[in-house]
Amino acid sequence: MEVKVDKRYPLDVDPARAWVVLQDLGSVTVCMPGAELTDRVGDRHYKGKVKVKVGPATANFDGDVEMLEVDPDNRRIRLNAKGVDVVPNASLASVTDKAISCPDGKEVPFDLLVTIPPHEGSPL
Repeated sequence: MEVKVDKRYPLDVDPARAWVVLQDLGSVTVCMPGAELTDRVGDRHYKGKVKVKVGPATANFDGDVEMLEVDPDNRRIRLNAKGVDVVPNASLASVTDKAISCPDGKEVPFDLLVTIPPHEGSPL
């Protein structure tokens, strides 16, 4: 199963301030309902949890997120995230090589594709 998220978040701050906030994943995470950072493993590596609800189905993932690249000239951060459903024998979700940015300082485009392969016995 794949879940696509495509949103635009308008900003009412100057681009320099928006860039400072985007570099702090803790600040960004509080804007994502169901997401929580639980541990900082390194300068660009975190552990966290995400609760996802799609229709009647709910999944709780424990995982990792890593900042692969921070590009201040283009105000862009590349991320890689993956998680495992906390239910035994369940699914693995991944968000591979996604970017968050504020190129013009007016909005933050946020689009990602979450891939959740079906687990054994799943009707999906």
